[in-house]
Amino acid sequence: MKINQTCQKCPQKCSTCSDIDSCLTCKDPQMSPPYCKIDNNQGKYLSEEDEVSIFLACESRCLTCKNSSDNCLSCNGENRLGVQQNCICMNGYYDRGGSLKDCIIQPEIIGCILVDNKGNCVQCQQNFYLSVQNQCKCYKGYFLQDNQCVQCSDSQYFNNFSNRCENCVYYNQKCLNECPKGYSKIGDQCQQSSQLMTQILVILCFVIVLIFGSILLIRLFRIKKFKKTQLNKEHNKNSLQVKNLTNIKIDPGQSLFNNINIDNKNNNNQNLDFSFVNENKSLEN
Repeated sequence: MKINQTCQKCPQKCSTCSDIDSCLTCKDPQMSPPYCKIDNNQGKYLSEEDEVSIFLACESRCLTCKNSSDNCLSCNGENRLGVQQNCICMNGYYDRGGSLKDCIIQPEIIGCILVDNKGNCVQCQQNFYLSVQNQCKCYKGYFLQDNQCVQCSDSQYFNNFSNRCENCVYYNQKCLNECPKGYSKIGDQCQQSSQLMTQILVILCFVIVLIFGSILLIRLFRIKKFKKTQLNKEHNKNSLQVKNLTNIKIDPGQSLFNNINIDNKNNNNQNLDFSFVNENKSLEN
């Protein structure tokens, strides 16, 4: 302070002062100027209306205030910027619209990148939109995955009941969740029921032809195999006979001797027959 053009030291309890008896700010934030004393009116300011003086409460961010509730002389609580910024919360903190003494960390709102002093989201991430309830929601065609809005593929649609992407069925080249009445799902296409029956009959006939064709081929293969086996048996039999004939050996001398013996036997038999005839004739005479 300045007295008679000379700077004098403020009282010990004052950080700043206007004179020796009047503090502008106190060293102890729990004390109130101008006297820097703890009193029962701390956190209040004096209001004079209709010639009546009453004390009214300061806002929760103000430890002390003057002339109005939001004119802070000192700040209350933690994580506030200071009197020069009127004790507002630091970035990333909020006090629920002034209802809290301390500024607390802003809540984590899915998809939100900016929250106001009341804790409400005012700006969302990409692919999110801000609802009337100040919530970030995914745009149509997107779904929430790992706190991000992800778009379904071209062959999928988003099911609002299951909250996930599901495969389309196509009708007139349009992606649908189910086929219209009178149509049935074949693969990923919707086809008329009559056309479906025709296709089923064609497939059934093809299966029957395939089965009978397979049976016929198996029978023909077995018959061919049987005939081949029989031919092999006949061939082996003929080969054995030829081999046996080839192995027979004829001795010429032995053959001639046998022929002579046979001739002698025949001659002896003739002689016996002749003798027997002569004997019969003798008896008759």
